[in-house]
Amino acid sequence: MFTFKDLNAGEYKITYSYIGFDETKTSVIVLDSKNSKIDLGRLYIAETTKALDEVEVVGQKSTFVNSIDRKTFNVGQDVMSKSGSVSDLMQNIPSVQVDVDGNVSLRGSENVTILINGRTSTMMNLNQAAALQQLPANSIDMIEIITNPSAKYKPDGTSGIINIVLKKDKGLGLNGNVTSNIGTDSRYNFNAMANYNPGKLNIYGSFGYRQDDRTRLSDITTKTFSSSQLVNQSKTYAIGNARPVFNLVNGGLDYQLNDKNKIGISSNYNYRFQRQNDVSTYTLLDNLGKSITDYDRMRYLPEAESDLEITSTYQHLFDKKGQELNVSYIFSRSTEDENNYYTNNYRVPYSIVKYDDMFYHHINKGSELTVEYTKPLAGNGKFESGYLLEYMNNDMDLKRDTLDVGLNLWNRDLGRSNRFIRTEYTHVLYATFEKEFGKFGLLAGVRGE
Repeated sequence: MFTFKDLNAGEYKITYSYIGFDETKTSVIVLDSKNSKIDLGRLYIAETTKALDEVEVVGQKSTFVNSIDRKTFNVGQDVMSKSGSVSDLMQNIPSVQVDVDGNVSLRGSENVTILINGRTSTMMNLNQAAALQQLPANSIDMIEIITNPSAKYKPDGTSGIINIVLKKDKGLGLNGNVTSNIGTDSRYNFNAMANYNPGKLNIYGSFGYRQDDRTRLSDITTKTFSSSQLVNQSKTYAIGNARPVFNLVNGGLDYQLNDKNKIGISSNYNYRFQRQNDVSTYTLLDNLGKSITDYDRMRYLPEAESDLEITSTYQHLFDKKGQELNVSYIFSRSTEDENNYYTNNYRVPYSIVKYDDMFYHHINKGSELTVEYTKPLAGNGKFESGYLLEYMNNDMDLKRDTLDVGLNLWNRDLGRSNRFIRTEYTHVLYATFEKEFGKFGLLAGVRGE
């Protein structure tokens, strides 16, 4: 029964259809005071038939995918993935926060581990915030938020893990793409990707370039009280400008030995450089508002960082789908150089100019051997186990110099100069078990280091 309300008397036709069926109309129906109920009998519809020369099916990844231990965000449809940085991209992900300095926190905690393609990366070793602010978002395929890490992962980030997955095209034949963006304040980026896959061999590479402009302003006033009485107050006003440049080069190849075995080698190299100029005005006032100290501190900072990572892989597939053995070896090397040149123009307590420098040199070398085994189990279950051997050598050298203006001689400040060298070897064994029970999931594991 169909009911149509508030219809005026007159002549009508009823049109009806259904998905996949032709549209059909009834004959003319007359409505008046005597005919308010009409029996149309049986209504018949016919299937739609249409011949097509070619059908193209276009699919898009879901923006958000939830699983037992992680939330996956496919960033391809995000507008920031076209022109922004990874740091910009993360601001659109729930539970992830990025502050004005680029520091990332997960669920309110900055104790978070950031991985690249599921592994620790040299890009995150030295200046994590700077790397995320300059890494082009259009080089990212997806971001995984792992708030319940299994025993497979290091327990370093207590609030969770953020895994950044880079794009890697595997289409047959020769293909590629080029994108570029231009913004205000001389901001621009460029990204090019290419892939060649004639069959068993897959060769890929990409290059990304990003130029930013950063101006920072800060105005801080601090008051010190004793027994509710003002003792003194300090004022600091600072302005700084930096022009960071980021280059990222990625390349590699995979070769299918046969249906069961595949080998590969890849390399990532990124280079970041910026020149920064800062001016800070510092004033210390007594409780009566009289200046105790007043000076300008100017800094010129040329800074360079580079990361190199070489990865070799071997994969063996067993007869059972999903059962596989993966072996990888990673070599990495990171360097960071900061040359800080300071000039201090004092007005109070007396007029004088002082100079001091700070030189920071950091080298981080490491290697990682990983053997992983995965086996699917009956009833939507999975077993994983693995072994990891990790080596790291960390060398941090900090030198502070002060200029003796009278003698025009630079003196090393040994009280503030340090060098730390640390070498680590880590052995890891882990095993995990995962199983789904309807709408519920179980994830358990053990890890020994």
